[in-house]
Amino acid sequence: MAWRLLIILCFLTSCLYPFDYEVIRNHEGDQDSLSLYLNNREYLCVLGNDPTTTKRVYSFVAKLIEQSELRNDPESILVRSTTKGGSEIVWQDSTLMVLSSAETLLNEKRQNSLARLKDFAKSIQLDNGSPPIAIPMQAKVKFKPINHVQLTDVAGQAFGAIFPASHPFLPIGTRMRVLNPHKDWSIVVQVVRHDKGVSDISLGINSKAIRALGLDEAGAAVKTQFI
Repeated sequence: MAWRLLIILCFLTSCLYPFDYEVIRNHEGDQDSLSLYLNNREYLCVLGNDPTTTKRVYSFVAKLIEQSELRNDPESILVRSTTKGGSEIVWQDSTLMVLSSAETLLNEKRQNSLARLKDFAKSIQLDNGSPPIAIPMQAKVKFKPINHVQLTDVAGQAFGAIFPASHPFLPIGTRMRVLNPHKDWSIVVQVVRHDKGVSDISLGINSKAIRALGLDEAGAAVKTQFI
């Protein structure tokens, strides 16, 4: 009986969370890289293992989920060359990832193909007409839409015109554009600290950022985009 209950539980979990992801750090010689595994298979590899590189991988997953939830056709995913000799992965005119020439060669070497990525994108879209619940099992809260702001005491400005922000788990250094949908005013924020007092669907910003957005209240709804 216990085994039957376990099988049923695993089945229900797989229905709720169609894919799992894991980021693996690699070190080969003097080269560091990060590999993104989806359902225990590598799909992408980028050079470096610092917070900025980690943010690139997280942003790729977030954008993949966003395009999937919009139910865009996975066959429209393409790779095109950049002016610097690298490549960019594009889905429905939205850039999922820009790869340097060295990263493009690295992914070719590791056989991370565009066809495999398209097949994965198809696998996480449901066929019953309802929006896909494409949330990684290991990060069930990590990629809920960030659509609110909270007033926090995060101080100063990050860099120049970029406002500081806090979030429970986004990597330090993550930059996002925040838009007031009622006035079309927007600012760029950068996560400078982790704050468990901020909701996972919110960004913590200070009063200067609130005023720059033209918001009347700290809990107002906004639109955000990874940049």
